[in-house]
Amino acid sequence: MKNVNGITLVSLVITIIILIILAGVSINLVVGQDGIITKAKQAKENIELAQIEEQTRLNDIYTSMNNETSGGILYEPIAELLNYRRKISQAITNRGITTSEMDSADKMAANISNISASSSFSPIEEVYKTSIKPINVNTTTPNIVTFKATKKGNLIIDINYDGGALAAKYYPISASATNCTVIQQDLPIYNTHYAGYLLAGTCEKDEDITVSIYAFNDAISANYTISAYIIENEEEKQIQNAYAETFTPVSNVTKTMSFTASKTGNLIIDINYDGGGIAAKYYPNKLKATHCTTIQNDLPIYSIYNSGYLMSGICSEGETITIELTAFNDAISASYTVNAYII
Repeated sequence: MKNVNGITLVSLVITIIILIILAGVSINLVVGQDGIITKAKQAKENIELAQIEEQTRLNDIYTSMNNETSGGILYEPIAELLNYRRKISQAITNRGITTSEMDSADKMAANISNISASSSFSPIEEVYKTSIKPINVNTTTPNIVTFKATKKGNLIIDINYDGGALAAKYYPISASATNCTVIQQDLPIYNTHYAGYLLAGTCEKDEDITVSIYAFNDAISANYTISAYIIENEEEKQIQNAYAETFTPVSNVTKTMSFTASKTGNLIIDINYDGGGIAAKYYPNKLKATHCTTIQNDLPIYSIYNSGYLMSGICSEGETITIELTAFNDAISASYTVNAYII
């Protein structure tokens, strides 16, 4: 008779007993009083309790810092430090450099240095402004205005016009001023004739400044504005072209431009546009620039919409200057120019 290999009843029983023991141990490790699931639940509860306790402590600290009657030995210095940072950051921001109380000490120090570097630069001051209807409308006899410089420094003269119902007809054909050169010709209305000029130069205190504008054609319905500004400087400073761009705007979409200031000084930004075949339709609607305010709205084309803006401020070397410009209405045929100068 052949031998038949197989598991005996005793071996089977032993195997079952061992499996039962192992299963009991495993179940106890997982779901027992000290099991993995129990410990995981306890750990989760401990974390939640710790977070609640931490938040409670933070709330107590903030409450104590904002409570002027708090007599805590530790909280009073913290509150004083927080108040100090808040006042310093606000003071820096008020001088034109945006600063948060949460900024690092190094950043605050750098911002203060920028203020110190730019504090020696005088702000731009309007010293003369007039509006005229040109009388002489030929290329040989200029329309003349004169004014007296109130101080010594850099002279900026902005000339622009509104041609009335026929915007393209009454354009200034050329312009000049004492000790000045043309640094910017505004975009031409209807892609033909310049809408204005920006001139720059220097002047002495009490010097007589003459501005000459040559008008083309019969300009009965045209208006010219002449605005003069002086940045007080004891020593002559050169004007530097820092940025220039011409672009076609998209309706109600903000165009963002930026450049790095190459030196510390007075910042001048000139923005103007050509509305193409329908000049009044595509006027610039919203604009802003770092540290700058608008000092001149160009005369409105068709006596409705401003055709451009002149802005000024102070910048620091290495600072990023951002310009944002939003166009109104469908601006497919319009063009904008943005020019920035540093003195």
